[in-house]
Amino acid sequence: MTSPSDNGATVRALIKAAYERDYERAASFASPDIEVVDEPTGRRYVGHEGLRQFVEYWLDTFRHYQHDITNLVADDDGVAIEYVFQEWHETEPTGPIDEGPKATRYVPSRSAAFFKMTDGKVAGYHLYYNPPESFP
Repeated sequence: MTSPSDNGATVRALIKAAYERDYERAASFASPDIEVVDEPTGRRYVGHEGLRQFVEYWLDTFRHYQHDITNLVADDDGVAIEYVFQEWHETEPTGPIDEGPKATRYVPSRSAAFFKMTDGKVAGYHLYYNPPESFP
């Protein structure tokens, strides 16, 4: 049986690999039938290919995405994380003179994710957040 600290480390490693777009390494931390559910959109992704599709969609949508895990709780069967989703958007200049560089707007959002663990691998990944206004 995998320990809670091992489960926490596995989730952190999967997230790190995924957001580095190292899909093979990310898949090595996931069960072959992993199910990723993006709860706010209802999108569901299955298997290693589904994990890759989810990460590509997320990183292509939020090109300046970062997150900071603020809390991680793990037990023998799962891991829960709380994190701050951070995105920077370029916005068009506003006001009487629409000239000059685009402005950058920081969009923070508190979020959570829950991971089901099976045999030391991530078998389920459910993501919860408040979608920014610009979410496609």
